[in-house]
Amino acid sequence: MADSYSILSKWYDKLMDDFDYPSLTEYYCSAIKKYSEDLPKQILDLGCGTGSVSIILAEKGFDVTGIDISSEMLSMAALKTNEQNLKIKYACENMAYLDAGRGYGAAVCSLDGLNYLVDKEELSSCISRVADALVSGGLFMFDVNTKYKYENVYADNSYVYDLDDFFLVWQNYYKMSTGKCSFYLTFFEKKGKNWSRSDEVQIQKYYSEKTISRVLDENGFDILNISAGFDNTELSDKDEKHYYICKKR
Repeated sequence: MADSYSILSKWYDKLMDDFDYPSLTEYYCSAIKKYSEDLPKQILDLGCGTGSVSIILAEKGFDVTGIDISSEMLSMAALKTNEQNLKIKYACENMAYLDAGRGYGAAVCSLDGLNYLVDKEELSSCISRVADALVSGGLFMFDVNTKYKYENVYADNSYVYDLDDFFLVWQNYYKMSTGKCSFYLTFFEKKGKNWSRSDEVQIQKYYSEKTISRVLDENGFDILNISAGFDNTELSDKDEKHYYICKKR
């Protein structure tokens, strides 16, 4: 069994090819303009992966530091960044134990990154360290998967992706008693005339709005807005994600 993202990193961008990174990044920039335009242009990108959000933020003039636990994902991010002649600092760190310095005006965590923190202590530690990194009035923006998504979309479902030289079988197992969802990923990569198989496992945890709100408050954040999309969609009982905009007191 390979380490999480060690195989997936090579194919991640192709799998995410239809995701609207520009609109998500514009959502972040609009919030910064609305709530903290006069703060430092330094921004943390937690769980930055292959750097898609970091790169757009850098192109918009931000001084970006990307944090990710996967060295393989960061290697892809660095390659993309160098190809575009941008300057972005990347660090291989577990966001639960973030140590990126201070003085940031904002921090973002996209694509349910916080759900990979699989216990409340890790979640609290991460948010505490984000608070330490931000200046007073700094923004923390992130999204999390909802209970509806874990119970009705992921649940015990399976997905198959076929990308010519790459084939992925993704099986999910959700345990309601713990709120944890295990993703079992089986990859088949074409190498010449042969195919090689690799396996990874990832785990996410569901956090209720009550839990997230309490942890944010305990660590000095006020919630400015919660929406069901980065187009500020109103909340409903069938939302798959919730997007938070929070401000450090």
